[in-house]
Amino acid sequence: MVIPCQFPKDVNDRVILTAPVSQTGSEDVLCSVGPDGDTWTIPTRRNLLKNVPILQELISDGQTTIRLANVDKRGFEQFIRCLECTKIKFTSVSTARTTLDVAYYFQYIPVVEYCVNYLDQHLCAENVLFVYQNLGNYCNNAHTYEPSAPLYNAQALTDTQARIQEICSYLLHNCLIVIDAEAKQILTQELVEELSYSEFLTIVSRNTMQLKHELVVYEAVLRWGRCQCMKLHVPLSPATMREILRELLYKVRYALMSKKEFTQEPANSQILKQEEIELILAVFSRPKTIPTGQWADMNKPRCRPLAQPLFLSLRTKGTQKKTGKPKLEKKEKFILTCLSAWVAIFD
Repeated sequence: MVIPCQFPKDVNDRVILTAPVSQTGSEDVLCSVGPDGDTWTIPTRRNLLKNVPILQELISDGQTTIRLANVDKRGFEQFIRCLECTKIKFTSVSTARTTLDVAYYFQYIPVVEYCVNYLDQHLCAENVLFVYQNLGNYCNNAHTYEPSAPLYNAQALTDTQARIQEICSYLLHNCLIVIDAEAKQILTQELVEELSYSEFLTIVSRNTMQLKHELVVYEAVLRWGRCQCMKLHVPLSPATMREILRELLYKVRYALMSKKEFTQEPANSQILKQEEIELILAVFSRPKTIPTGQWADMNKPRCRPLAQPLFLSLRTKGTQKKTGKPKLEKKEKFILTCLSAWVAIFD
């Protein structure tokens, strides 16, 4: 059973942050954030940082400065404002997403929840790929931070990782639902070309994409492969494309195209081998053919209904299916009526 994130809210149903930190006192720690040559110096308070175990470890020896070269400076500035319980309002999805990266890096649940709530509330076709990109890295136990000494509350940190993994998995689930619902618009966006292999493979493998023309998927796969060739500085040849695309090449459902679309585009690309082209044409000739192996999805319709989003914000509130008594079929109702009448006669 999935349990939605429990955000503290005020009477206006707005997410608020609470922390046992006094607002009094001057800043006594300077944080140098960002890569060399492009840093921000962000002042903050020691008693504020002590609420974040990873940051507490960095100041445990009385340090007055912290160097955070691998942390986004704007995201960290927003992260500190969240710790101060300042009534912040993200100005963009971009800021909320970078703040989520920082909150994940420091494994701090309240700010992770705050960011996830905002991102889910504003999730749409125009920004879903930006939110989706790299989010899958937060849905497993991998974590880049390695403290120089064991943390005093290692078990608490493990529990925190599990909770953050759960929250981010909910957001990832909701991202994929938006991608399914707006597949044509999203697959034509340039940001598709910036996705990792596994991120893109997850999308093109889905049976729930609401898509009328499979050629859109093929064109997106082709663009993604060309972009990877340019990034890797390798020749844009059919052999190289096959090597780069790997399983993506077989996730395009060629038999869902019209025969004309297939012969004019994929069959002429020189990426598919001649025996592969003949196999696909044979499926066009015999529609009831059931392909096997790596071609098993070739003619499988993308017709499954959309999944239900998980409750993470007002946008997804009340969208989950309500459970109740199952409806009876007419035949079942008739049998129950007869039984009731029979019992009444002999009672």
